[in-house]
Amino acid sequence: MKLAAAEWVFWIGLGATLYTYVFYPLLLFVLAAVSQTLRDIIFLLTRRSRRGRVHRDFEPRVALLVAAYNEENVI
Repeated sequence: MKLAAAEWVFWIGLGATLYTYVFYPLLLFVLAAVSQTLRDIIFLLTRRSRRGRVHRDFEPRVALLVAAYNEENVI
């Protein structure tokens, strides 16, 4: 069975659309479920805290960048 060029374009377009709206979200759901399951198993085996330590003395450096030209008086 030989496909014409228009049929190839149709099937590739249909496959890309199905991948975008069906298979990719399904893939993300499965990967998230597997990742969560592995984290739960590691927690049950090691009994470590699931949450990371919070460093209270840490203050991140913050910079603010404003794109302005001749706006010294307004800013």
